[in-house]
Order: sequence, then structure tokens, then C-alpha cells
Amino acid sequence: MRIPLVVLLASLVLAAPAGAVSGGHSLDIATAPYVVWLPQGCTGTLIAPDRVLTAGHCLDDFPASDISVIVGQDGNVLNGGAGDRFKTAREHGIAAAGFSVHPKFKESFPFAHKSPSNAIALNDVGIVILKQPVTGVTPIRLSTGADVEQVGETASIFGYGLTNPTDFDGPKTLQAGDMKVISAGACEKAYPKAVIASELCAEDLAHTKAPFITACGGDSGGPFVLQTPGGPVQIGVTSWGPEVKDAKCGRKHLPGVYMRVSSFASFINDPNPVIEPFPIDTKVDFPHVTGQAKVGATLTCNPGRYGGSPAKLSYKWVWKNQTISTKNTAKAIRSMKGHSVGCSITARNAGGHWTEFAPRVGRIVIR
Repeated sequence: MRIPLVVLLASLVLAAPAGAVSGGHSLDIATAPYVVWLPQGCTGTLIAPDRVLTAGHCLDDFPASDISVIVGQDGNVLNGGAGDRFKTAREHGIAAAGFSVHPKFKESFPFAHKSPSNAIALNDVGIVILKQPVTGVTPIRLSTGADVEQVGETASIFGYGLTNPTDFDGPKTLQAGDMKVISAGACEKAYPKAVIASELCAEDLAHTKAPFITACGGDSGGPFVLQTPGGPVQIGVTSWGPEVKDAKCGRKHLPGVYMRVSSFASFINDPNPVIEPFPIDTKVDFPHVTGQAKVGATLTCNPGRYGGSPAKLSYKWVWKNQTISTKNTAKAIRSMKGHSVGCSITARNAGGHWTEFAPRVGRIVIR
């Protein structure tokens, strides 16, 4: 439920009034100051002064060097978000020191495959480590067991996502909506062979007609929160829902699927998480290709420098949409003459991955 890239890009040039959490309502950020706005089109929660919990798919293959987050603020602070969400975050937020995505995170398409939003996700949790701690905001408490994850409980989703497919940008005010935790069996009927024990499901059982309360694009990574006598407790992380069956937001009566927070306690609370690789030569184009672009010459794909935990590099050379080498070098042969060739480099570790393409891909023409 990350805002689709095409919508996110459109939002950078065209602002439009919007809400979030289909069928939900606006909420004063002071009521839930732990909710975090992420510029790449996701939501998160402050779980420690220097740590934000969100969905893994919100972080995987994004550069931490470009991301700042806004905690406990919305309204006028976010008014510039439609113009440049990343600039807004840099001006009003706290910079990320790094990301870590669950090492078993993966996506698949068992129901539809028309767009990235049709993907279901497994182990869809990630954390943002902040360069400096947040002050003045109390982190939300996380669930530690099934005692607060009972079927029939009413819990709330929070987010800055879209309310319908015609929205171009998320709202400037936090949105919320209530849903009921449903049984694994009921969820299985909606999404056969797709939901596992480390996930929980919830549905709007109060309405029989659309729009139904459900998470939408941009609500990914946001919290599913149960109000307890001891205060709010986060029991889930928003991951996926009706969009995996190509249903428009809030228009089909299907459950939302949340990562069960208690199932990921060791990863979320790891004091020394593996940090996803990210480029630190951000003012220089990398990777770059060296060597003469002529038949018989050897071309070399050169990486830049990466931050994060140690990572393994892999290479891919592409010619005529075919991979011709997985080494850091490729030889230009006669049949390539008059055609272009380019390389990409992927840095990968247990915390995630980052792929860079040579800036001249498609323009290195073999002579």
C-alpha cells in the first residue's frame, strides 16, 4: 500500500485535495504523535527515540541518504509535500542514518499482476534508524503477545495515504479508521493460501456498502493500534489488502493484512541491525563505465561508495535487453557494433539492497 510510483511522481507536479484511510476520518496529530510521515509515500511509527517502524516494502531499494522523516507534525508542515515531498521532509524532519529490512522479506503475485500494488508481502517489516533522537514524543508501545490480538477486537489504522484512485497526493492531516480483527479462517477465504501465522487480518464489519474503511496507497507501514487501559499498543504494521486482487481502494469488502508485531520482536528490537546499503557519493553519478566503446575493447563497471553494513556487489551488463555478463567487465564484440550497452550494480546484505544503473545506460554505443 505504498503510493504507486506513477501517482507519487504525479503528486510532485500536481496537488489535489485528498484524504486517507478510505472511509476514515481526520485525527489531530496530538492524539497519536508517534505516527510518522515518510516522503516516499508511506507511514510509520516511532517505537524508540531513534527508531521508526514501517513496512519492509517502503524501504527496500530506497536510498537512506535521501530520506528524512517527519514525526508528530502535520497540517501546515506538510502543505509543501505535494510540490516536493523529499524537500518537505528535509526541511521539517529528521534524517535517516540507515534502513534495515527483515532478511526474509519478499513479495509475490498470487492474485493479480497488473502493477506493483498487486503484490502480497511476507515478513514485510523494516526499521528506520534516525541520525538523532526525537524529543517531546513518546514512542508507541508494541504488542508482545496474543493477549491483545484477539479476534473481534476493534483496533484503528492510521495513515497519510490516498482515499481513492483519483487522488494525486496524501492528506495534510492524519487519518484514522476502526476495523475488527478477524479470524485466520475468514482471512483465508478472502486470500486463499496467502496469509501466514505472522500476519493478522482486519476488516470493516460496520458497513455493507462502499466506501469501506481500509488502508490505501500511502498507508503502508502505518500502525494498527489497539487502545488499552494502559494506553495505545501497536499490534500490526499495515502491509497489503484488497489491491492485491486489483480492487480499487475502499470499493470491495475485503480484509486488510497486517504484519503481527509480536512475531517480529527480535528483528524490531535488535540493538545492532544490519543496515541496508545506500550510496554515499550522491553528488557523483555511479556506477560509471570506463574503457573505449569500440569492438575488441574491455569495458569496466565501476561502483561508487556505499554506506550501511558490509555488502556484496553483483553486476549485470545488458545489451539488446539481454544479460551478457555478470562480472564487473564485459567485452565489446563485433555484433554489438552500432548498438548500446550498459551496466548495473546491486549492493546487497541481510538488511536490504540497492541497485544503481550507469548514467549512460543506453548511450554507450559500440563503434
